[in-house]
Amino acid sequence: METQFRAALQYAVRLLGRKVYTELELRRKLEKRFPQSPANEQVIERCRELKFLDDGEYARFFARNRIIERLWGPFRVLFELEQRGVPPSLAQAAVDAVWCETSHDEVMAKAVRKWLKSHGRIRQWKELAGMRNYLLRQGFDSEKIRECLAGFDIEDRNEADER
Repeated sequence: METQFRAALQYAVRLLGRKVYTELELRRKLEKRFPQSPANEQVIERCRELKFLDDGEYARFFARNRIIERLWGPFRVLFELEQRGVPPSLAQAAVDAVWCETSHDEVMAKAVRKWLKSHGRIRQWKELAGMRNYLLRQGFDSEKIRECLAGFDIEDRNEADER
């Protein structure tokens, strides 16, 4: 039992030395390596005691990185944190903390510029729809997207021909 605990702890520390994991992710890794071992829960608890494992800190780091660096909206960040096993209350608190520090409009404007940089100027409604779909996939609120896209002046060539 003691050797199994030590082996599982060494494995966990080695994993956590390379990458930050949530409790659920580490639990899955341990379970895969040491199936049905009673030492797995002890290792999780020990990592928590040593501050190697902290879902709240993970959620704050993840939210900050995804919102500021990758230009994700709050819905996508919450979804991804949930998929990684972060409790919803911790995930929501982390996203709220980052949104308090940054401007929603600024993050969305950067995402729009990123889309425009790769797709060019918007000339048709279908291109505007493409941008809308991109912003939705990024996890932004549909009402905020609608407000942002209202500023684009587009004359679709098909509609111009019908007049």
